[in-house]
Amino acid sequence: MTKNKYFLLLASSIIFIFLCAGIAHAALEVKYPSIPLPGITAPSADCTSDCLPKYVAYLFGVLVYIAGSLSVISFAIGAVGLISPNIEAHKDAKDRMKGAVLGLVLTVASFIIINTINPALTTLTLTSLPPTGVLFWINDKYRTPVLGLEVPDVANRGQALIDGNYNGIEYDCGGHAGAGTRPALLVWTFPRSNFQANDNNYSGVAVWRIKCGQNFIVSGLGSIKMGFETPGVYYCLGGCDDSKDYMCQGYMSPAHTDSQSNIEAPFARNIQAVRIVNDQANDLYYGVIFHEQIGLDSGGKCVSPIGLASGDVHCFQISALDRKRNLKYTVAADIFKYNKSFGESGDGVTFYSEPFGVNTGAYAGFYNVPDAAISTDGKPLDPSRMDFIYENVDQPEEYIDRWKTFQDHPGSIKIKGSYLVGLYSADSYCQTFTKDVPNLNAQPFLAAGTSLQDFDEIYIIPTK
Repeated sequence: MTKNKYFLLLASSIIFIFLCAGIAHAALEVKYPSIPLPGITAPSADCTSDCLPKYVAYLFGVLVYIAGSLSVISFAIGAVGLISPNIEAHKDAKDRMKGAVLGLVLTVASFIIINTINPALTTLTLTSLPPTGVLFWINDKYRTPVLGLEVPDVANRGQALIDGNYNGIEYDCGGHAGAGTRPALLVWTFPRSNFQANDNNYSGVAVWRIKCGQNFIVSGLGSIKMGFETPGVYYCLGGCDDSKDYMCQGYMSPAHTDSQSNIEAPFARNIQAVRIVNDQANDLYYGVIFHEQIGLDSGGKCVSPIGLASGDVHCFQISALDRKRNLKYTVAADIFKYNKSFGESGDGVTFYSEPFGVNTGAYAGFYNVPDAAISTDGKPLDPSRMDFIYENVDQPEEYIDRWKTFQDHPGSIKIKGSYLVGLYSADSYCQTFTKDVPNLNAQPFLAAGTSLQDFDEIYIIPTK
């Protein structure tokens, strides 16, 4: 096979790879040749949005035309070679023509196959990053961009100083449209360099929330960490101040969006308040249940569900929130996302009077939780008012008269969708479930001496 054939195959393969690959780099201002070709639309010179995808799609189209043209030219050269009286040249000419046809077929077939599998693969798009702003070191006269979001030594930060030290940071969003919707800047300040507190209790550490257009003074600080606010659950070592954008007092964790079976230090056993940031635009509302035991499958003391399916930011003092349990030991956390359209979470939750109730047929009473009781209002169900239905149940009257409610004889739970179910007792004991519970008698809370009949509150939270 000739070198030309290899070249055509290589060119066709490269085009095929480009068609399959995604574009994952930022758009820069580019100039491109505008070549009038049938079926290809060149981006306009005054393109202001989606310019890079349009440019790359245009470039792909041009490359396909080039590959086709090379194949035609190579085929023509091979055809001329067949006319030559030199018999030995005929074999090379035939190979060239076969390679040209093969390259053309691969080029066209690659596009057809990709477009057949998923037309979106041939339509290039870019997902824009959430707009933030630009951070600047500032003083009375000058400002210079901040490099990086961590400054381990504020006094010797390595910035080029102009006419004196910079004493602050400016969060500049440029005054453009939409600046008000850009995320706030969170700044963790440490009294010592290398992000060190004054002691193991993180005294001297504070967190500040800076909005677009605001400045932040860094004079006298040892080190700082910065990050842009995102939705989720933030842990507070101190309290929570609702007068300052519901910010944590003292040290604060980053945002958590997933459950934690073992909360990291220094927050384990030390969380005093919770800061919850929601995203109303995308219908994301977070909540949390704290446990005193490692592992979310274990029974133990825990707080009532924290969070509201409304508003942007909320602050909750754990000690003031939980009138019954006053939980101090926050070791694990069920973190969940409320589903305000609770009917979309699934088909609800059913409680049975017997273990494996869903499989016992006519031998177990059942209670289907009505939709009105599965909501995000934070109110628990009373198991003593969850009356079993015994229609067509093959049990004696004595059984039916004795075990009337779920609190009388809890047997099993069927969770038919995305729900978080929490069983709570008056003596501060609880256990949470997100999957079916075939046999409540086999759950860990019994090992702690808690009877199933001791549970007096049940939370059912529709989740995403």
